[in-house]
Amino acid sequence: MRSRRAFLGGAALLAASRAGATPPGDVPPPDPELARLKAENAALAAALGELEGRWAMATGAAEFRPKTLSAGERDRLKLPSLHCVDAPDHRGERRPAPTGRLVLTFWATWCKPCTTPDELLQLRALASRLARFGVPLLSLSADPLATVRSDPRAATWVYPYWQLEDAHLELLPQAFIQRRGLGLPLTLVLDGGRAVRWVRDGALGPDVLDELVLAALLSV
Repeated sequence: MRSRRAFLGGAALLAASRAGATPPGDVPPPDPELARLKAENAALAAALGELEGRWAMATGAAEFRPKTLSAGERDRLKLPSLHCVDAPDHRGERRPAPTGRLVLTFWATWCKPCTTPDELLQLRALASRLARFGVPLLSLSADPLATVRSDPRAATWVYPYWQLEDAHLELLPQAFIQRRGLGLPLTLVLDGGRAVRWVRDGALGPDVLDELVLAALLSV
């Protein structure tokens, strides 16, 4: 009986070796390439699901539920005429604020997260993407005008920018300040009636830009 079992076991090992299979009882070594492909497939599936979800929200097939924005309480802002600076060598002039829905971002030269190269890059990209849909970006500095214009980094600012000293204190409703504070950078999505529909507390990023653009388009 023992010799028969040994024979059958040997035959199984021989057949496995000829077929390239793993001998019974052995654990195959991990395949790094297979693991990499599985990880890539999982990432692609997640990205596709995210895109499908955003498309559904954009078309109204699903409720808009952003991950990087918080819902506003519909506080209304009054935007007076503001100083607008078109270029580093432009002294600026007072102009009426843009009408209709818009994205408003408060920043200041003393705010480190507001003025990093990456934040300015994201802000420039946001302005460009919103412009494709006719939605203005109102980039509003809370510094004195002379401070903004004379800053050594002035050439890197996103132009045009608007200016009102202590803008966040002057324009934000008291109820909004009591609920959320006055941290910068602060980005708001306003509808055509100047009601705050969505809020971004903190720096921007690619995912934030995607949601801000979509939020602006939905905030009629």
